[in-house]
Amino acid sequence: MTTPLEQLLGAAGPPPAWRPTGPVRFSIIVRTQGRRPTALIAALESIAEQSHAAHQVLVLVHEPDASVIERVRADLENASFNLPLEVIGVPDGGRSRPLNVGLDSATGDYVCFLDDDDLALPDWLGAFDRAIHAAPGTTPRARTGVQPWATDGGEEPLRPLGRVEEPFAAEFDLLGHCSQNQTPICAVAFPRHVIEHFSFRFAEELPVFEDWEFLMRLAPLTGVSSINAQTQLYRRLDHGNADTAEDPSVWDQTHAVVVARIAERPLLTSVGDAQRIATAHFLVGAGSRHEIELAEAYRDLEQFTRSPLRWGARARSTGRRRSSEPNRSAAAMSSTQLYENQSTKLSVRFSTNKKETTATHSHASVSGRRHARTTTPPIAATTTTDQSTSPTTPRPSNNSGIEPWALPLRSSSSVWSSGVYQNASQPWPMNGSSPM
Repeated sequence: MTTPLEQLLGAAGPPPAWRPTGPVRFSIIVRTQGRRPTALIAALESIAEQSHAAHQVLVLVHEPDASVIERVRADLENASFNLPLEVIGVPDGGRSRPLNVGLDSATGDYVCFLDDDDLALPDWLGAFDRAIHAAPGTTPRARTGVQPWATDGGEEPLRPLGRVEEPFAAEFDLLGHCSQNQTPICAVAFPRHVIEHFSFRFAEELPVFEDWEFLMRLAPLTGVSSINAQTQLYRRLDHGNADTAEDPSVWDQTHAVVVARIAERPLLTSVGDAQRIATAHFLVGAGSRHEIELAEAYRDLEQFTRSPLRWGARARSTGRRRSSEPNRSAAAMSSTQLYENQSTKLSVRFSTNKKETTATHSHASVSGRRHARTTTPPIAATTTTDQSTSPTTPRPSNNSGIEPWALPLRSSSSVWSSGVYQNASQPWPMNGSSPM
């Protein structure tokens, strides 16, 4: 029988100790398909303007057409960058293949990644260098600025559409990353000696979330040092971005695969995480008490919406309704009924006029599919109990003013079957990578 530590380290054992003897040498892997020549030039210019010079810059052109690779090489030669630049063609494979080809060619102490539509701020490498000297061997992670950009239906980012925001968590949280990715690939620098010691490579069988899966293998082994500064700009394009490159079902399925892989390995958490786990009140051999109580509350809600009260609302929506009904039941006349479950702090409101049922839970944790907010607000789950909609009281939908965290209510059997509320209309946190 192996110990959890032996399971975590595997046959390779602990990585060798490492300390920088001078400025940290960074190998930068830039992934492109050659479809954004202007954006690629801008990304490389941002690397050339770093306060801490790059040791190596590898441009991986992921394209089977050799003429595209040669065009990119010629464009970069004409640009005359003051960079240790090398162009490598990658004619096959999925999103992860150019990342692995770059790792095979990297020679620096640490490896950084930048997609062709992202920009590095001048202190990107400098901030990494200072964090590594303060905590040698760890994985430094910086805050990320995100800004929407217009493409006018093309591939190139042309102009910003809004201000720079921070939808990702400011600090790294290992427990939080077990359920959703909060770290774009450009926000971290990976220690190459640890990567090579464990023979880590990106999972090429994953169509998306390859950076999240890679980070969650490395982070428990090295620890993550958070940098309290924005050092890169993730440009979220309105066309041809990572969110629209794959079908939503691909994101959902891959998310489940990554979570399952995380669960297969022992989890070495940070100081203080045990207290957070304790507040979740996990039952012996089972899930969280809050999860079980919420599932029970949803079952109560589903039973409630199937009561005769629901059919009274449905009957009034038919053409048999008359203008005068002297014997209408008290239940049908009532505009709202409130049902409360004190143990789970779940409140359910049924309205026969609005024909909707609303449930809120004060402490449930909910994940979206790709783009989740940094903090998860309370659940506001809405389901419609009548298919008809009056002109004066439109049926709410996610496209008619409901807040981003308003989630369609599912039956309890599907809501908690995997322990995570799967909401097809809301995205997961983005993974910080451009579509390849």
